[in-house]
Amino acid sequence: MMDQWMDQAEAGNDGKAVDVQLKRCPKCSTPIRTSLRYGNIVKKILADFEKIKRKILLGKQKREQAVSGLILKAQKIKLFPEDQKKLEESLLLKNLTDEQVNVFENQISLLSFLQNLKVKIHKGVNAESERTQGSFHSIRLLEERKEGLESLLDKLRLRIMKVRARFSDQELEELSEEIYRTQLAVDLKILKMQLDIRGHKLNATDSVKIDLVQSALDSEKVIGKDVRDRYTTRIKRIGRLCGLEVFYQEVTRQEKDLIVKAMGLTQGHWFKCPKGHIYCITECGGAMEEGRCPECGSAIGGHSHRLRDDNRLASDMDGARYAAFSDMANIHNFDPNDLRF
Repeated sequence: MMDQWMDQAEAGNDGKAVDVQLKRCPKCSTPIRTSLRYGNIVKKILADFEKIKRKILLGKQKREQAVSGLILKAQKIKLFPEDQKKLEESLLLKNLTDEQVNVFENQISLLSFLQNLKVKIHKGVNAESERTQGSFHSIRLLEERKEGLESLLDKLRLRIMKVRARFSDQELEELSEEIYRTQLAVDLKILKMQLDIRGHKLNATDSVKIDLVQSALDSEKVIGKDVRDRYTTRIKRIGRLCGLEVFYQEVTRQEKDLIVKAMGLTQGHWFKCPKGHIYCITECGGAMEEGRCPECGSAIGGHSHRLRDDNRLASDMDGARYAAFSDMANIHNFDPNDLRF
């Protein structure tokens, strides 16, 4: 009778696995921890306990590592401070489940995407603000467009940060689609803002194409990836043809120092095209051929170590007072003690 009890299968009558637990005496239900006769069976159960403990411990360590990584990612979401604080506080809670960690991970990932869109909006608005030199009408128009763009992001942000037990596959799919749709809407609204501010008028063909993109966004139909990519390419092409797609922001002193250091050139190798875009001449620093500025297409460089008259030294890059290859540089390198009579 006892042999049959101890050799009992590790599955119930319905075929489902049973919990790992010590065998109990059929009369008094005392757990059997030691037994000479059934020592191997007891040892096997104890070994199963150790395997489960290792799995639980390993899962806990992995979860703690994942949480630490998510806290670092959450700290980078600086444009949504309230959500950032909420996520950090939630991640510091004890005994988080895998599903909770998964929810926070998805929220951080989606918010990071929204933050990139918000940065894009700020760059576009700031670039247009600097270009218009602060006229009252333009500033008011820019503020209205900025508020409209950010309201798109805010609606999606509230949906992302809704309290939930888990993200279903369908919900994640819908949020991803909505984010890409919002990205397309932001690109289109920025293009329209630039066209309005700068007074550009599109030809009939481009106007129809822009209207088609707007109609697709206004409809509730899903915009497939291929169609979305085609619309994005269309917006970029129109912006490029109208000279709208590049957002210029002032380069900081620290960024200039890093660029100069990375290039490893001595003073006097940095120059500006007629429109102020910076480029460098390597080797001796003297211009030997002409090229085109990658930003505006203006002629840059020169011939026979002579810089074009409409180009100039970019002293603000490395503090140079004269070009590396110039008469002043030669005088500076001249040492009278080297003369022999």
